[in-house]
Amino acid sequence: MSVSQPQSGRVWLEADEVEKYGQVDMSLGLWSECENVNDHVTAYDGPGLPGTAPPSPLIVFCRGGVVPQIVSSGPDMLVVFRTSPFSVPKVSPYSLNGFELEVDIKFVDIESESYVPKDRTTGAPECQFSFSSVARQSGIVESILHGLASNQTCTWQFQALPGEVVWISFQKFQTSHHKPDIYRTDSCSNKLSLMDGPPFLTYNGSLIGEFCDTSPPLICDHAALGEKMSRPCSPGIESYVSKGRGLTLSEIVGQSTVVNRLEFVARYEFVTIAQDGLPVNENRQSCDREFKSDQVGGRYNTQDYAFATPRNVFLFGRGGRENISCTFKLIGSPTQRIQVKFTNISVGDRPCKTVFDPSIARYRCDFGGSPEAGVFLTEVVGEEEQYQQCHCQVMHNTQITSVNNVLVVKFKATKMLPTQDFRDFSLQGSFRFINTHCHDETAVKRGGFVTLDYHSSEQAICDKKSWSIRARNGREIHLDFPGVLMPQNSASQTAPACATRSRVVVRIAGKIFIICPVPAEHTVKLSSSRANWTSNINTHLQSVSVHLAGQSTGLVTFSWLELTPDPSQSGLSGSPSPLPLGCEHPCPSLQGCISSDLWCDGKRNCPSGWDESERNCSHLLIPIHYLYFVAAGAVFLFIVTAIIVVCRLRSCQKTEHEVAKRVSNGTVETMLNHKEEVS
Repeated sequence: MSVSQPQSGRVWLEADEVEKYGQVDMSLGLWSECENVNDHVTAYDGPGLPGTAPPSPLIVFCRGGVVPQIVSSGPDMLVVFRTSPFSVPKVSPYSLNGFELEVDIKFVDIESESYVPKDRTTGAPECQFSFSSVARQSGIVESILHGLASNQTCTWQFQALPGEVVWISFQKFQTSHHKPDIYRTDSCSNKLSLMDGPPFLTYNGSLIGEFCDTSPPLICDHAALGEKMSRPCSPGIESYVSKGRGLTLSEIVGQSTVVNRLEFVARYEFVTIAQDGLPVNENRQSCDREFKSDQVGGRYNTQDYAFATPRNVFLFGRGGRENISCTFKLIGSPTQRIQVKFTNISVGDRPCKTVFDPSIARYRCDFGGSPEAGVFLTEVVGEEEQYQQCHCQVMHNTQITSVNNVLVVKFKATKMLPTQDFRDFSLQGSFRFINTHCHDETAVKRGGFVTLDYHSSEQAICDKKSWSIRARNGREIHLDFPGVLMPQNSASQTAPACATRSRVVVRIAGKIFIICPVPAEHTVKLSSSRANWTSNINTHLQSVSVHLAGQSTGLVTFSWLELTPDPSQSGLSGSPSPLPLGCEHPCPSLQGCISSDLWCDGKRNCPSGWDESERNCSHLLIPIHYLYFVAAGAVFLFIVTAIIVVCRLRSCQKTEHEVAKRVSNGTVETMLNHKEEVS
């Protein structure tokens, strides 16, 4: 029910005049100005059943003037007119003594959150509203449209799920009082209170702010423009974010809202800030994550696991960020490889295409002149994006298998609009760690010769078409390839002729090199030395990746070794000077120390051959005539030993024959002698 009188000449109820600052208040009298012995009208929020206490009063008015709109919270309103038994009627300044009110019926949605629900048992209003992300992820809350009686509180509770926070922004906040300011005796009698946490967990320290006519909240009124919004409602500047899982918004009514109106419109949203994986740093605004295999102390086994970019709007344009960059680092054990599949890549409406570049045998992104947005992959930590593999759309049956045990996947989007979020830019995929039995003897020895085969399948776990190694802390990787180095920009340089379509692509020290593997008499030497790094970041660019590209049917063999830099070896180059302290196995031409497994192993690992020189390996070199003497001596000893054994065997057999004969003769002689004695 709605009762009002928009015309000032339709109401006149005798009451005392109020004078202030030399001015007589001719406006509608309210509350204490009317409740003494004057004629007055009281509007109650409810039917006022006989034998029960009257409902809460919404307004008490007297004198004359415009009567504000009085709206009940239900289908009933009780209006009571009381006259004074002592007052003497005076001439009305209007043509009317008494009052005339306009009555209207408003039809409202019973499920609307702008009207206070009633208790089903008592019928009393229950001004409490609860919101959860289970039912709705975002929405709008508004001030109560009907009148609220004095000393009443309405509460809006926002309860988030684990891993969520509540984001609220006020699109409108306006206060109005029916009395002119000169006749008002109080301020901030009606106010909004914003608490961090649900009501049962709030305390004094959780108060975010109290807002009234003299202290308004942060306003983001341009959010009502929708798609035409020019800037986001940035947290802390034009909006509020909870620290935990809940927010409580309360309207505290000290004076009936019929005469002291507080109107607001607020937008709420439950924001998911939880992410899988381990955070790389403590920055709450960072979306970088690590996924470690259970074989290196993580929690991921060899099953398939999903991963995706965050749904945290504060990392996107709508949350105040123009650019987003999320890095996912997948780390397995040395005997594991990593397999990644993409199920969805969204880059908004940008005209980006994923194309295959045969010169480097990798996918790259053609952004078509639009700002960058896509997925970048690399196995070389710290490699610049321009050299990394890039996807901005899902290719059919795209499956990426790493060559080593580390794979870095980065999702990036730049120059996002204030209306864009995770629904416009996102990445969804899966990964798994694969146990392998791939054996690389050179990885154990920290150097040697590697042969790559063009016939090998790129989908094979033990891929012979690619090779990768990671230097240990404080070491460098040096490689030696047959062939010539091809310029990457053929427009600015004259490209040397290459007699084959095969190419060797090397990623090292943040750079990419393309090598033509013929002619074999030429060599290309590459190093991961810090002097060759292309950036000033602190990340160790110690990953090296070699991949066969182009078309061929042959083999490519190259050598590599891991070196511990030792500047004190600069004097060793070209002369066998004394070894420096702390370096047992030096490589003078590279000014460093190599692994002991490469020292005197019969293969020249150092470019100068210092590791196989006679001076360093003399203890392993035996003259050939020494070997002849040893072999002849061994044969002589064998023959002598055989003769002695044979002779001894023959001597033993002859002795046994003579003894047997003597025994036999002795027995005959004894028998003859015995016969003669008997005779």
